[in-house]
Amino acid sequence: MSWLSLSFIAGVGVASYWDMPALLVFCLIALSTFLFLWGWFKEKKRAFIAAFLCAGLFLGILRFSLMNQSARGQNMIQNWNGQKVILAGVVRGEPQERTDKTYLIFEAEKVISSAQSTDVDGKVRVKANRFLEFQIGDRLQIAGFLENPKNFSGFDYESYLAKDGIYSIMNDAEIEKIGVSKTSFVQRSLFAVKNKLIGSLQKSLPEPESSFVSGILLGAKQNMPQKLQEDFSNTSTTHLIALSGFNITIIANFIQNTARFLSFSAGGSFFAAILGITLFTVGTGASASVVRAAIMGAVSLIALRSGRAYSNKFALLFAGALMIAIWPALLRFDLGFQLSFLATLGLVYFSDFFNQKLKRLTSFFALRENLATTLAAQIFVLPLLIINFQKISFVSPLVNVLVLPFIPWTMLTGFIGGAIGVVSPTLGFVINLPTWLMASVTIHIISFFASWSLAVWNMSFGTSQILGSVVLFAVILIFIWRTSHSASSTKE
Repeated sequence: MSWLSLSFIAGVGVASYWDMPALLVFCLIALSTFLFLWGWFKEKKRAFIAAFLCAGLFLGILRFSLMNQSARGQNMIQNWNGQKVILAGVVRGEPQERTDKTYLIFEAEKVISSAQSTDVDGKVRVKANRFLEFQIGDRLQIAGFLENPKNFSGFDYESYLAKDGIYSIMNDAEIEKIGVSKTSFVQRSLFAVKNKLIGSLQKSLPEPESSFVSGILLGAKQNMPQKLQEDFSNTSTTHLIALSGFNITIIANFIQNTARFLSFSAGGSFFAAILGITLFTVGTGASASVVRAAIMGAVSLIALRSGRAYSNKFALLFAGALMIAIWPALLRFDLGFQLSFLATLGLVYFSDFFNQKLKRLTSFFALRENLATTLAAQIFVLPLLIINFQKISFVSPLVNVLVLPFIPWTMLTGFIGGAIGVVSPTLGFVINLPTWLMASVTIHIISFFASWSLAVWNMSFGTSQILGSVVLFAVILIFIWRTSHSASSTKE
């Protein structure tokens, strides 16, 4: 089943880059059928495996093709791109506030003209006035010019929007609020809780500590200074302020270890961690990206708990295949998902390996565990970091080892202080004093190492593509070797 999951993921990946001829797809079906029948009658196990590989490739190609076909339907809003239109619809997703503007994910329902209105489907990214307030579920009528997204300054804007099924944008829209969707009550309530928590943190913590804690807790980093964001990038610690499976794994492990310290049974501490992930997901708004991160965090927790991380690879691969089946665009277009999935893959397959290699290193302040975790995750994400950001951070392992011990405590005290601060700002301020101290130390460590002249190697685009591909090939070979090695060890 693991190979079926892998081949399905590969099928989606291939179809996302190249249009598959119908003849090739037909050949895959025929080959899969032939291999299955041959394996059945000849009792050939390898023929069965090959049949499942072909079937997985076919299903992956089919799933991505179906997504593309639905995006090209006659009633899709992108068919009106290049025209001035009036649209009626609903705000979906949390409004993203910037210094001088607000971005909305607008789900179009109708195109309105003087003669008639036409039912449509699809999403539009709308740029609105910063001083207008919007919430999830607001029913709006907007007027403006629909455009195709265009890439700019080396940023693949088309792919960034395509991962969420958005193929149209509207700048400087004229907007009128006409009501509230009755189906959005739960989402509105969740994001109201999230916004209250962010507001509480802003009152009890100064900048940039407030933005940092909001980032690691809620993925909200809009107010973080650009220089500090560059420092995170140059030390490869951006994953700390992007709510990901890696962050949620940290939360889960912290809850599980705390429960064990309080004499919970192994099962009790595990379920406490799962409950913590669930409550954290709901409390931070339960957006699609957070739900995906929670799934990855939960899967890594399950795999690591089993004590058979290598033989339990099925859970992780199946979860990845399932999410890609639901959101096929993730595999090619969502860098956050790619990094989260690969980091979790590295944690599950390599954390024990590095723990063994580093057994002479002290466990004081979780030094060995943090270094093992950092190396396990980064060995897999390194190719993507090189290819997408054209840089390598030489200080990343050291910085991660130094700051990771502070993260779970910062998240815990920040969450408690922020929640209590909603009711009592004074008490929230007092509780968040240790939060400020830990966040400040973390930021100073990151900024200090980012200032080193040799902290990061910036590459040209061509160099990064070549080096990234070489590293990716090496990681694949290491992965295959470790998988086959662990499988043979299990048999022995």
